[in-house]
Amino acid sequence: ADPHHLGGGLYTNGGHTTVTHVGFWGNQALEAGGGFFDRQGQVTLAQLVFAGNLANRGGGMYFYHDTGIIVNSLFAKNRSEISGGALWDEAANSTVRNCTFADNEAGTQAGAILSWGTGNAVTLQNSIVWANTAPNEPQLSGGFVVSYSLVEDGWLGTGNLNADPLFVSPESGDYHLQMGSSALDAGDNGYAP
Repeated sequence: ADPHHLGGGLYTNGGHTTVTHVGFWGNQALEAGGGFFDRQGQVTLAQLVFAGNLANRGGGMYFYHDTGIIVNSLFAKNRSEISGGALWDEAANSTVRNCTFADNEAGTQAGAILSWGTGNAVTLQNSIVWANTAPNEPQLSGGFVVSYSLVEDGWLGTGNLNADPLFVSPESGDYHLQMGSSALDAGDNGYAP
């Protein structure tokens, strides 16, 4: 972690970063990005697990003024004392595709994702956002363009659903979908891995 208490598991500053097939488990940052913090870089994250991470802001991860792409990843049981239980996206306009955000928690708002900053909009595609908690806006807060995603309490956009995704066993960390889940085959194949 850097001396400013950013990025409990990984901290990057500028440049091009690609991280694949990694788990960020039980990391902690005093300020931001419990699992991962990136500042002003170009980041591609694929097939990752962020679970049980903790930070003041962005329990799972924090993007700051960068270009971020997250695909085929799971964010579960992360916690932010303030906002963005799983992800805090500050002026990054990230793209999130084929991801699951479940059982994350924030102290004030955005149990799953906070999109922060004037004109910021996170693009969320083929993803599941379910069972996250916060006193205000427990799933998503801020600017978003959401399509072909299952979001608890609903979200405007093409192909979006609001129905229990029927996870196999979230209590034991199994977020695969059961047969009969309305999320099965409900995405856009154009966003498929």
